[in-house]
Amino acid sequence: MKQSTVVTKIVMSLLFAVVLVYLGGAIWRSISRPYNSVLAYRYTMDDSVEADGWLVRDETVLSGGNGILDVLLDEGEKAAAGETVAVFYRDQAARDRKHQLTALELKLDQLNYYANETDQVQESVKLDDEIVEAIAGLKYSVATQDFTRVSDEAISLKNLVFRREYSYSSDGEAGVQTQITETSQEIQSLNAEAALDTTALKTSLSGIFSAQVDGYESLLTPGSLAGLTPSSLRALTGQPPGSTDGVGKIITSSKWYLAAVVSQEDAQRLSKYNTVSVSFSRAFSGEVSMQVESVSGAENGEAALVLSSTRQLSQTTLLRCQTVNIIFNH
Repeated sequence: MKQSTVVTKIVMSLLFAVVLVYLGGAIWRSISRPYNSVLAYRYTMDDSVEADGWLVRDETVLSGGNGILDVLLDEGEKAAAGETVAVFYRDQAARDRKHQLTALELKLDQLNYYANETDQVQESVKLDDEIVEAIAGLKYSVATQDFTRVSDEAISLKNLVFRREYSYSSDGEAGVQTQITETSQEIQSLNAEAALDTTALKTSLSGIFSAQVDGYESLLTPGSLAGLTPSSLRALTGQPPGSTDGVGKIITSSKWYLAAVVSQEDAQRLSKYNTVSVSFSRAFSGEVSMQVESVSGAENGEAALVLSSTRQLSQTTLLRCQTVNIIFNH
């Protein structure tokens, strides 16, 4: 029994000693280091206003034609006056003929190039080097999954191989000239057939092309923003949109607008700024520097805001109604 009591006293003494050491260490740390360090994260908060904005542009809808449609321009691509924007094919046979024509025209270009080359030996050596470089470039694009370049590089490689084939041809110059004549005649024949079932749609205006027609092109115009108020903006956007039938549209002015309704308090702040930054919520993730065009008078505690920009038009052609952040401190 006495032995058990002695063991208990020893254990209690050890526990008491540990507690004293812990408390002593804590007191010493609080005296020597009065401030504790903690992990912190840096975060930048923008002073901004969220609003539902409408993008407004000078837009002309392109329409006309029936059949299978091939749009030739990319979204946001520049279009020149008189340029072919799209082609209508009456049926699939007409469309297949177009692919055949493209291949023949490419062949004719290569034949003419070869026929006009005076030093065939030097040209052959040059082509060998270019083919090796083209293969390496195509391989790199595939390996890095840069598929935007793969198609162009594949066509370029095909052209080089085609030219190289004729540099080794045993037909000679006379044989090449014969092929030029035959290919030209075949192209003329196919073009005559295409004239009966293929229609090219050209634009009479220059500007930026967009394939999206949403029906607001005739409702939301720069002219409709004059004297804009919250109620007039809601009336404009509340109207049923027009027809969405159309091949696409041409945006004829580089200046575009953003119209939104904000609170009276935010409007008063915005009226003191010449420019602000605007970030978009969908489809376009960048910020755009925009000029404050107008801030309307108060209407039931709200005001209409109109901003404008000449930047990044090609990147915003698909946007119409967007939730945006209008940033003050940029």
